[in-house]
Amino acid sequence: MNRKIAEKYRRKELILKGALKSYSKKGLEGMTMDDIAQESDFGKATIYYYFSSKEDIICALLEAGWKDLWESVEEMVVENISARKKFVKILNQMADIVYKNKPLYEFLFTAPRNINIPDNKASWKQYQGRTYATLQSVVDEGIAQGDFVDIKPELFMKAVGGIFHGIVFMGDQKKLKEKDIESLITNFIYPS
Repeated sequence: MNRKIAEKYRRKELILKGALKSYSKKGLEGMTMDDIAQESDFGKATIYYYFSSKEDIICALLEAGWKDLWESVEEMVVENISARKKFVKILNQMADIVYKNKPLYEFLFTAPRNINIPDNKASWKQYQGRTYATLQSVVDEGIAQGDFVDIKPELFMKAVGGIFHGIVFMGDQKKLKEKDIESLITNFIYPS
C-alpha cells in the first residue's frame, strides 16, 4: 500500500474512533460532525472530505463491526470438526472480537434501533446476514448430526444475541473462553 493510501486509511480510522468517542459521551443524538471532528483531532472539513454525513459515519461503523465478525468466522465454517465444536469455536472467536472492541459493538447493538437508514445505504446488512446465515448453517449441520436439539431459528438467534449483549453490556468481566461459551449454551442448544 503506498503512503498516500495508507494515510487516507489511517485518517478514516481515526475519524471512526472519534465518532465512537463522541457516541460514548453524548449518545447517537448528541453525536454531531463538530463533536466527531473534535474527538478525532481533525477539522470539520477533513471529516466531510472522508464522510459526507453523520449517517455515512454511522454506516461505516456498522459495516466495520459486522465485516470483522463475518471475516473472523468464514474460514472456520469449512473446518472438518463436529458442528458442536465448530459452533463453540465460532462463538468464541466472535466473543473475542466483541470483547476487544466493546465501544464499537455497543454501538453496533444499539445504534440500529435508534436510526432509520435506507436499505440502499445499509451496507452492513450484507455482513450481518452472512454472519447469521453462517451460524444457522452450523446449527442446521449440528441438528442433522444429532449434536443440537431441533431449535427454532428465531429463538436460536435471540440466544446468540443475548450472549453478545452480555459481553458488551455486563461491564469489565473476564474474557470468555471456549468452555465458558460451552456452558452458556449447553442447556439451550444441546440435547440432554
